[in-house]
Amino acid sequence: MSKYAFLIHGDEGQYETINERLRVRKYGAWLIAEKIQQDRLAKQQARQVLSAVQLAKRIADREGMTVEEAFARLQNQGEADNALMLSDYLDEARDMVEGGLSRNEADAKVISIFMRTRGEGLMKNKWQPLTDWTDGDTDLLSEDLKEKLMAFIASEQMGGDSPVDEDSEDEEPAEIEGEPEGKDQPGSESSESASPSSSNVTTGTPAMDASPLAA
Repeated sequence: MSKYAFLIHGDEGQYETINERLRVRKYGAWLIAEKIQQDRLAKQQARQVLSAVQLAKRIADREGMTVEEAFARLQNQGEADNALMLSDYLDEARDMVEGGLSRNEADAKVISIFMRTRGEGLMKNKWQPLTDWTDGDTDLLSEDLKEKLMAFIASEQMGGDSPVDEDSEDEEPAEIEGEPEGKDQPGSESSESASPSSSNVTTGTPAMDASPLAA
């Protein structure tokens, strides 16, 4: 965290608790550094897709099938028939796979940048910024902590809005004219809404195994 952060965001802030010793600051939006990391991931995933399409076209031309069929076979390389057909394109297929990122790898990179830009740790009874957080530190997170961070990242992307409007909880429902007082209003149960999942957020770049984060 920059030593000048207080000039931009103020001294006081709101935080999302990850566990008793980890928290991340809420800004209600992504910071520039976080968006830059997102752009890098999107470009890498786009290159992966482009490589797959180019290879699929080569296979389609040589094997006398459609590009769609060849692309589907690339996505199911483990099947015996597909593996045999792709043996002639082993080097290209390996380069395509190794050049891309899995969903978990993309998520980990986004979590790392968020921890560096807004993460804080409780050390010696004082909250301190985690500007030196590394990918290796992210690798040690449990699946539960990862999912909690991804949900937080998704909420910040949507402006930090809670799925439930807290202000609306204090408002009395308007009475319908002509209805007896105290009678339940029809359809009231249907107003409940579910919390958004981090899986609803995408990079905006299709990939064979893309990150759930978005541009």
